[in-house]
Amino acid sequence: MTADRESARPTLRDVSRRTGLSVYSVSRALKGEKGVSDETRARVQAVAREVGYVANGLARSLKGNSSRTIGILASGTANQYYATLLGAFDQALRDAGYHSILADTMADGSYGREREYRLVSALLEQRIAAIVVTYSLAPDNLRLITEWNIPLIFVDCVPPRRYDRYPAVASDNEQASRQAADHFAAHGYRHWAFVGYPKRWSSRLPRERGFTEAAARHGATVDVIESGNDPASTYQEVSRYLAAHPAGTVDAIYCANTPLLQGTLRALREDGRRAGTELGVIAFDEFDWASLLQPSITVIDQHIEDIGRDAAARLLAELADDPEAAAGPGARLVSPTLIVRQSCGCGITLPGGSRAATAGP
Repeated sequence: MTADRESARPTLRDVSRRTGLSVYSVSRALKGEKGVSDETRARVQAVAREVGYVANGLARSLKGNSSRTIGILASGTANQYYATLLGAFDQALRDAGYHSILADTMADGSYGREREYRLVSALLEQRIAAIVVTYSLAPDNLRLITEWNIPLIFVDCVPPRRYDRYPAVASDNEQASRQAADHFAAHGYRHWAFVGYPKRWSSRLPRERGFTEAAARHGATVDVIESGNDPASTYQEVSRYLAAHPAGTVDAIYCANTPLLQGTLRALREDGRRAGTELGVIAFDEFDWASLLQPSITVIDQHIEDIGRDAAARLLAELADDPEAAAGPGARLVSPTLIVRQSCGCGITLPGGSRAATAGP
Protein backbone atom coordinates (compact mmCIF):
# COMPACT_ATOMS: atom_id res chain seq x y z
CA MET A 1 0.00 0.00 0.00
CA THR A 2 1.60 3.29 -1.02
CA ALA A 3 1.95 6.33 1.20
CA ASP A 4 -0.14 8.33 -1.27
CA ARG A 5 -2.90 5.77 -1.02
CA GLU A 6 -2.74 5.85 2.79
CA SER A 7 -2.90 9.64 2.90
CA ALA A 8 -5.85 9.73 0.49
CA ARG A 9 -8.04 7.66 2.78
CA PRO A 10 -10.90 9.49 4.54
CA THR A 11 -10.20 10.66 8.09
CA LEU A 12 -12.22 11.65 11.14
CA ARG A 13 -11.85 15.27 10.04
CA ASP A 14 -13.64 14.45 6.78
CA VAL A 15 -16.56 13.01 8.74
CA SER A 16 -16.44 15.97 11.13
CA ARG A 17 -16.68 18.49 8.27
CA ARG A 18 -19.59 16.65 6.66
CA THR A 19 -21.60 16.38 9.89
CA GLY A 20 -20.72 19.74 11.41
CA LEU A 21 -19.69 17.98 14.64
CA SER A 22 -16.34 18.11 16.38
CA VAL A 23 -13.75 15.39 15.77
CA TYR A 24 -14.18 14.41 19.42
CA SER A 25 -17.96 13.98 19.05
CA VAL A 26 -17.56 12.04 15.83
CA SER A 27 -15.05 9.70 17.46
CA ARG A 28 -17.36 9.05 20.43
CA ALA A 29 -20.28 8.34 18.12
CA LEU A 30 -18.32 5.84 16.04
CA LYS A 31 -16.92 4.09 19.10
CA GLY A 32 -20.40 3.61 20.54
CA GLU A 33 -19.62 5.58 23.70
CA LYS A 34 -22.32 6.94 25.99
CA GLY A 35 -23.53 10.52 25.83
CA VAL A 36 -24.34 10.44 22.11
CA SER A 37 -27.96 10.38 20.99
CA ASP A 38 -29.18 7.58 18.72
CA GLU A 39 -30.06 10.14 16.05
CA THR A 40 -26.57 11.68 16.09
CA ARG A 41 -24.88 8.30 16.10
CA ALA A 42 -26.94 7.16 13.11
CA ARG A 43 -26.10 10.37 11.21
CA VAL A 44 -22.37 10.03 11.91
CA GLN A 45 -22.36 6.35 10.90
CA ALA A 46 -24.20 7.16 7.68
CA VAL A 47 -21.69 9.89 6.75
CA ALA A 48 -18.72 7.66 7.67
CA ARG A 49 -20.09 4.95 5.42
CA GLU A 50 -20.74 7.46 2.61
CA VAL A 51 -17.20 8.87 2.62
CA GLY A 52 -15.58 5.46 3.19
CA TYR A 53 -14.08 6.16 6.61
CA VAL A 54 -12.87 3.17 8.65
CA ALA A 55 -11.14 3.44 12.03
CA ASN A 56 -7.49 2.60 11.55
CA GLY A 57 -5.96 2.56 15.01
CA LEU A 58 -4.86 -1.08 14.84
CA ALA A 59 -3.70 -0.66 11.29
CA ARG A 60 -1.38 2.17 12.34
CA SER A 61 0.06 0.01 15.11
CA LEU A 62 0.81 -2.68 12.54
CA LYS A 63 2.26 -0.37 9.91
CA GLY A 64 5.16 -2.02 8.18
CA ASN A 65 4.06 -5.51 9.21
CA SER A 66 2.71 -8.03 6.72
CA SER A 67 -0.64 -9.48 7.75
CA ARG A 68 -1.17 -13.23 7.42
CA THR A 69 -4.92 -13.03 8.02
CA ILE A 70 -7.65 -13.54 5.41
CA GLY A 71 -11.16 -12.21 6.13
CA ILE A 72 -14.13 -14.27 4.94
CA LEU A 73 -17.53 -12.61 4.61
CA ALA A 74 -20.39 -15.12 4.67
CA SER A 75 -24.12 -15.02 5.23
CA GLY A 76 -25.76 -17.97 6.95
CA THR A 77 -22.98 -20.29 8.10
CA ALA A 78 -25.49 -22.67 9.70
CA ASN A 79 -25.66 -24.26 6.23
CA GLN A 80 -23.30 -27.27 6.14
CA TYR A 81 -22.17 -26.00 2.75
CA TYR A 82 -20.12 -23.28 4.44
CA ALA A 83 -18.43 -25.71 6.81
CA THR A 84 -17.26 -27.85 3.88
CA LEU A 85 -16.24 -24.91 1.70
CA LEU A 86 -14.39 -23.00 4.39
CA GLY A 87 -12.77 -26.14 5.75
CA ALA A 88 -11.11 -26.83 2.39
CA PHE A 89 -10.25 -23.16 1.93
CA ASP A 90 -8.80 -22.75 5.42
CA GLN A 91 -6.67 -25.88 5.15
CA ALA A 92 -4.99 -24.52 2.02
CA LEU A 93 -4.40 -21.19 3.78
CA ARG A 94 -2.86 -22.82 6.85
CA ASP A 95 -0.55 -24.89 4.65
CA ALA A 96 0.74 -21.57 3.25
CA GLY A 97 1.15 -19.93 6.66
CA TYR A 98 -2.07 -17.88 6.63
CA HIS A 99 -5.16 -18.08 8.81
CA SER A 100 -8.71 -16.86 8.35
CA ILE A 101 -11.36 -14.89 10.23
CA LEU A 102 -14.99 -15.70 9.48
CA ALA A 103 -17.56 -12.89 9.62
CA ASP A 104 -21.21 -13.98 9.31
CA THR A 105 -23.69 -11.22 8.45
CA MET A 106 -26.67 -13.36 9.49
CA ALA A 107 -27.89 -12.85 13.05
CA ASP A 108 -30.93 -14.62 14.53
CA GLY A 109 -31.71 -16.07 11.12
CA SER A 110 -31.86 -12.77 9.21
CA TYR A 111 -29.42 -10.66 7.21
CA GLY A 112 -28.53 -7.25 8.62
CA ARG A 113 -27.04 -4.55 6.41
CA GLU A 114 -25.83 -2.52 9.39
CA ARG A 115 -24.23 -5.66 10.83
CA GLU A 116 -22.53 -6.23 7.50
CA TYR A 117 -21.10 -2.70 7.54
CA ARG A 118 -19.73 -3.17 11.06
CA LEU A 119 -18.10 -6.47 10.09
CA VAL A 120 -16.55 -5.04 6.92
CA SER A 121 -15.19 -2.09 8.91
CA ALA A 122 -13.80 -4.43 11.58
CA LEU A 123 -11.99 -6.54 8.98
CA LEU A 124 -10.46 -3.48 7.34
CA GLU A 125 -9.43 -2.14 10.72
CA GLN A 126 -7.51 -5.39 11.30
CA ARG A 127 -5.39 -4.66 8.21
CA ILE A 128 -6.13 -8.07 6.76
CA ALA A 129 -4.20 -9.39 3.78
CA ALA A 130 -7.27 -10.14 1.63
CA ILE A 131 -11.04 -10.62 1.71
CA VAL A 132 -13.15 -13.51 0.45
CA VAL A 133 -16.77 -12.67 -0.45
CA THR A 134 -19.25 -15.56 -0.57
CA TYR A 135 -22.49 -13.69 -1.33
CA SER A 136 -23.72 -10.38 -2.79
CA LEU A 137 -22.46 -7.62 -0.52
CA ALA A 138 -24.30 -4.32 -0.24
CA PRO A 139 -22.89 -1.99 -2.94
CA ASP A 140 -21.51 0.58 -0.48
CA ASN A 141 -19.62 -2.11 1.46
CA LEU A 142 -18.18 -3.60 -1.70
CA ARG A 143 -17.10 -0.13 -2.79
CA LEU A 144 -15.45 0.43 0.60
CA ILE A 145 -13.37 -2.75 0.28
CA THR A 146 -12.19 -1.90 -3.23
CA GLU A 147 -11.33 1.68 -2.28
CA TRP A 148 -9.01 0.31 0.40
CA ASN A 149 -7.22 -1.62 -2.34
CA ILE A 150 -7.61 -4.96 -0.54
CA PRO A 151 -7.07 -8.14 -2.62
CA LEU A 152 -10.49 -9.65 -3.18
CA ILE A 153 -11.89 -12.92 -4.51
CA PHE A 154 -15.52 -14.00 -4.95
CA VAL A 155 -16.35 -17.59 -3.97
CA ASP A 156 -19.68 -19.29 -4.67
CA CYS A 157 -20.82 -16.12 -6.40
CA VAL A 158 -19.73 -13.94 -9.31
CA PRO A 159 -18.94 -10.24 -8.90
CA PRO A 160 -21.26 -7.47 -10.09
CA ARG A 161 -20.47 -6.23 -13.58
CA ARG A 162 -18.47 -3.18 -12.46
CA TYR A 163 -16.25 -5.44 -10.30
CA ASP A 164 -15.67 -8.18 -12.86
CA ARG A 165 -11.92 -7.44 -12.83
CA TYR A 166 -11.75 -9.54 -9.66
CA PRO A 167 -11.38 -13.34 -9.78
CA ALA A 168 -14.22 -15.66 -8.84
CA VAL A 169 -14.72 -19.40 -8.33
CA ALA A 170 -18.25 -20.79 -8.25
CA SER A 171 -20.43 -23.68 -9.28
CA ASP A 172 -22.01 -23.63 -12.73
CA ASN A 173 -25.46 -23.12 -11.26
CA GLU A 174 -27.34 -23.02 -14.55
CA GLN A 175 -25.78 -26.26 -15.73
CA ALA A 176 -26.61 -27.90 -12.40
CA SER A 177 -30.26 -26.92 -12.60
CA ARG A 178 -30.51 -28.08 -16.19
CA GLN A 179 -29.34 -31.52 -15.04
CA ALA A 180 -32.06 -31.62 -12.39
CA ALA A 181 -34.71 -30.54 -14.91
CA ASP A 182 -33.60 -33.05 -17.53
CA HIS A 183 -33.83 -35.83 -14.95
CA PHE A 184 -37.33 -34.79 -13.89
CA ALA A 185 -38.37 -34.75 -17.55
CA ALA A 186 -36.97 -38.25 -18.04
CA HIS A 187 -39.36 -39.44 -15.31
CA GLY A 188 -42.25 -37.88 -17.20
CA TYR A 189 -42.96 -35.23 -14.57
CA ARG A 190 -44.71 -32.18 -15.99
CA HIS A 191 -45.71 -29.89 -13.09
CA TRP A 192 -42.69 -28.85 -11.01
CA ALA A 193 -41.92 -26.49 -8.14
CA PHE A 194 -38.69 -24.61 -7.51
CA VAL A 195 -37.96 -23.76 -3.85
CA GLY A 196 -35.54 -20.83 -3.68
CA TYR A 197 -33.91 -18.59 -1.09
CA PRO A 198 -34.02 -14.76 -1.44
CA LYS A 199 -32.57 -13.22 -4.59
CA ARG A 200 -29.93 -11.19 -2.76
CA TRP A 201 -27.83 -14.38 -2.80
CA SER A 202 -26.44 -14.17 -6.32
CA SER A 203 -26.56 -17.94 -6.89
CA ARG A 204 -30.37 -17.93 -6.66
CA LEU A 205 -31.15 -16.47 -10.08
CA PRO A 206 -28.93 -18.78 -12.19
CA ARG A 207 -30.23 -21.82 -10.31
CA GLU A 208 -33.80 -20.75 -11.00
CA ARG A 209 -33.09 -19.68 -14.58
CA GLY A 210 -31.41 -22.95 -15.58
CA PHE A 211 -34.32 -24.92 -14.13
CA THR A 212 -37.18 -22.88 -15.61
CA GLU A 213 -35.59 -22.61 -19.06
CA ALA A 214 -35.04 -26.37 -19.19
CA ALA A 215 -38.61 -26.95 -18.00
CA ALA A 216 -39.92 -24.84 -20.87
CA ARG A 217 -37.82 -26.88 -23.30
CA HIS A 218 -39.41 -30.07 -21.95
CA GLY A 219 -42.94 -28.66 -21.97
CA ALA A 220 -43.17 -28.63 -18.16
CA THR A 221 -44.50 -25.86 -15.92
CA VAL A 222 -42.71 -24.49 -12.84
CA ASP A 223 -44.13 -22.81 -9.74
CA VAL A 224 -41.57 -20.70 -7.84
CA ILE A 225 -41.73 -20.86 -4.03
CA GLU A 226 -39.55 -18.27 -2.31
CA SER A 227 -38.65 -18.59 1.36
CA GLY A 228 -35.99 -17.41 3.72
CA ASN A 229 -32.67 -19.23 3.62
CA ASP A 230 -33.59 -21.51 6.51
CA PRO A 231 -35.65 -24.66 7.19
CA ALA A 232 -38.34 -22.99 9.32
CA SER A 233 -39.49 -20.41 6.78
CA THR A 234 -39.21 -22.98 3.99
CA TYR A 235 -41.47 -25.35 5.90
CA GLN A 236 -44.08 -22.59 6.21
CA GLU A 237 -43.95 -21.59 2.54
CA VAL A 238 -43.96 -25.14 1.16
CA SER A 239 -46.79 -26.14 3.52
CA ARG A 240 -48.82 -23.21 2.22
CA TYR A 241 -48.06 -24.25 -1.36
CA LEU A 242 -49.03 -27.91 -0.77
CA ALA A 243 -52.30 -26.86 0.83
CA ALA A 244 -53.18 -25.04 -2.39
CA HIS A 245 -52.01 -27.91 -4.63
CA PRO A 246 -53.66 -31.25 -3.78
CA ALA A 247 -51.81 -34.54 -4.24
CA GLY A 248 -51.28 -35.35 -7.89
CA THR A 249 -51.23 -31.75 -9.11
CA VAL A 250 -47.49 -31.25 -8.58
CA ASP A 251 -45.11 -34.12 -9.30
CA ALA A 252 -41.57 -32.77 -8.68
CA ILE A 253 -39.81 -30.33 -6.35
CA TYR A 254 -36.30 -28.91 -6.76
CA CYS A 255 -34.75 -27.36 -3.61
CA ALA A 256 -32.01 -24.76 -4.11
CA ASN A 257 -29.93 -25.86 -1.08
CA THR A 258 -29.87 -28.19 1.94
CA PRO A 259 -31.68 -25.93 4.49
CA LEU A 260 -34.51 -25.56 1.97
CA LEU A 261 -34.58 -29.33 1.50
CA GLN A 262 -34.99 -29.81 5.26
CA GLY A 263 -38.00 -27.51 5.39
CA THR A 264 -39.49 -29.11 2.28
CA LEU A 265 -39.16 -32.68 3.57
CA ARG A 266 -40.87 -31.70 6.82
CA ALA A 267 -43.73 -30.07 4.92
CA LEU A 268 -44.14 -33.14 2.69
CA ARG A 269 -44.16 -35.50 5.68
CA GLU A 270 -46.80 -33.52 7.55
CA ASP A 271 -48.91 -33.29 4.39
CA GLY A 272 -48.69 -37.07 4.00
CA ARG A 273 -46.80 -37.08 0.69
CA ARG A 274 -43.74 -39.28 0.21
CA ALA A 275 -40.75 -38.18 -1.85
CA GLY A 276 -39.84 -40.68 -4.54
CA THR A 277 -43.29 -42.28 -4.80
CA GLU A 278 -45.84 -39.48 -4.97
CA LEU A 279 -43.47 -36.85 -6.28
CA GLY A 280 -39.80 -36.49 -7.14
CA VAL A 281 -37.38 -34.39 -5.06
CA ILE A 282 -33.89 -33.20 -5.99
CA ALA A 283 -31.75 -30.88 -3.85
CA PHE A 284 -28.77 -28.70 -4.62
CA ASP A 285 -25.64 -29.70 -2.60
CA GLU A 286 -24.40 -33.10 -1.53
CA PHE A 287 -24.38 -33.66 2.24
CA ASP A 288 -23.11 -36.39 4.56
CA TRP A 289 -26.46 -37.98 5.44
CA ALA A 290 -28.14 -37.78 2.02
CA SER A 291 -27.69 -41.50 1.39
CA LEU A 292 -28.93 -42.45 4.88
CA LEU A 293 -32.43 -40.97 4.66
CA GLN A 294 -35.48 -42.94 3.58
CA PRO A 295 -35.75 -42.35 0.72
CA SER A 296 -32.13 -41.46 0.02
CA ILE A 297 -31.82 -37.99 -1.53
CA THR A 298 -30.91 -37.30 -5.14
CA VAL A 299 -28.63 -34.26 -5.17
CA ILE A 300 -26.55 -31.94 -7.28
CA ASP A 301 -22.94 -32.25 -6.10
CA GLN A 302 -21.24 -28.94 -6.82
CA HIS A 303 -17.85 -30.24 -5.57
CA ILE A 304 -17.60 -27.76 -2.72
CA GLU A 305 -14.13 -28.77 -1.59
CA ASP A 306 -12.75 -28.29 -5.11
CA ILE A 307 -14.20 -24.77 -5.15
CA GLY A 308 -12.60 -23.97 -1.78
CA ARG A 309 -9.17 -25.33 -2.71
CA ASP A 310 -9.15 -23.62 -6.11
CA ALA A 311 -10.20 -20.27 -4.61
CA ALA A 312 -7.44 -20.51 -2.00
CA ALA A 313 -4.81 -21.33 -4.63
CA ARG A 314 -5.82 -18.36 -6.75
CA LEU A 315 -5.83 -15.97 -3.82
CA LEU A 316 -2.46 -17.19 -2.51
CA ALA A 317 -0.92 -16.74 -5.95
CA GLU A 318 -2.10 -13.14 -5.97
CA LEU A 319 -0.74 -12.51 -2.48
CA ALA A 320 2.59 -14.01 -3.53
CA ASP A 321 2.62 -11.64 -6.55
CA ASP A 322 2.94 -14.60 -8.90
CA PRO A 323 1.53 -13.32 -12.22
CA GLU A 324 1.75 -16.73 -13.89
CA ALA A 325 -0.26 -18.51 -11.20
CA ALA A 326 -2.59 -15.66 -10.23
CA ALA A 327 -6.24 -16.05 -11.16
CA GLY A 328 -6.65 -12.84 -13.11
CA PRO A 329 -10.12 -11.43 -13.84
CA GLY A 330 -13.19 -13.45 -14.61
CA ALA A 331 -15.03 -16.37 -13.06
CA ARG A 332 -14.10 -20.05 -13.10
CA LEU A 333 -17.25 -22.18 -13.03
CA VAL A 334 -16.93 -25.71 -11.64
CA SER A 335 -19.09 -28.33 -13.38
CA PRO A 336 -21.53 -30.06 -10.99
CA THR A 337 -22.56 -33.73 -10.94
CA LEU A 338 -26.05 -35.20 -10.51
CA ILE A 339 -25.97 -38.02 -7.93
CA VAL A 340 -29.07 -40.18 -8.48
CA ARG A 341 -30.57 -41.91 -5.44
CA GLN A 342 -34.24 -42.56 -4.58
CA SER A 343 -36.03 -39.29 -3.82
CA CYS A 344 -36.31 -38.38 -7.51
CA GLY A 345 -38.32 -41.59 -8.10
CA CYS A 346 -35.50 -43.93 -9.10
CA GLY A 347 -35.36 -47.41 -7.56
CA ILE A 348 -38.26 -46.98 -5.11
CA THR A 349 -40.35 -50.02 -4.17
CA LEU A 350 -43.98 -49.21 -4.98
CA PRO A 351 -47.12 -50.66 -3.34
CA GLY A 352 -47.53 -54.24 -4.57
CA GLY A 353 -43.80 -54.91 -4.68
CA SER A 354 -42.97 -53.40 -8.10
CA ARG A 355 -40.14 -50.90 -8.46
CA ALA A 356 -40.21 -47.42 -9.97
CA ALA A 357 -38.33 -47.04 -13.22
CA THR A 358 -34.87 -45.52 -13.25
CA ALA A 359 -34.77 -42.40 -15.37
CA GLY A 360 -31.96 -41.47 -17.71
CA PRO A 361 -29.35 -38.84 -16.73
